Amino acid sequence: MGQPAGALQPDGTYPDGTINAAVVRRLREMGERLRVVAGGEPRTDLPPSRLLVETNGELKRSL
Repeated sequence: MGQPAGALQPDGTYPDGTINAAVVRRLREMGERLRVVAGGEPRTDLPPSRLLVETNGELKRSL
């Protein structure tokens, strides 16, 4: 088999080496590139990728 998908951890991240961790990392990179192209400065103050998790129809930032 290939790479594992990776389950969401309590801290809102996916384990390193999983497909989901790679997807989150790539989306973050793309967002930063869009920010720069739009004239903004790259963000260096962001914590490791955290996800917004939907719970009962509400989006909540996982901690």
